[in-house]
Amino acid sequence: MLDLEHALKVGGAAVGSLAVLASSLWGGYAYLDATYAKQADVVLVELRLDQKILADRANQIQARQWRIEDQYGQDLVKAPSMVKEEYRQLEKEKQQALQELDAVYQQQRKQTSK
Repeated sequence: MLDLEHALKVGGAAVGSLAVLASSLWGGYAYLDATYAKQADVVLVELRLDQKILADRANQIQARQWRIEDQYGQDLVKAPSMVKEEYRQLEKEKQQALQELDAVYQQQRKQTSK
């Protein structure tokens, strides 16, 4: 009888320990899952950041072009050749930024449709 009581105590302690261990592991998993961003969320945030950077770059280039146009006129007839070349280079940079921005929009659409 004494051996049976001892076996039940040891068995009960083992079951209790396993239950505590299992609930601790589950709680840790739930905490980590809720605390840290998932890869898909990180990709979307990265794409939004890229979108913001490219849009800001395109806007800055456009603002520089408008300043040149304000100073020399829209057709740049009175502008020195160096200013005309700078304006052409700005236009190329703006087009490249807009193309990159479009590519980011496409990637963002693919990510959100998954």
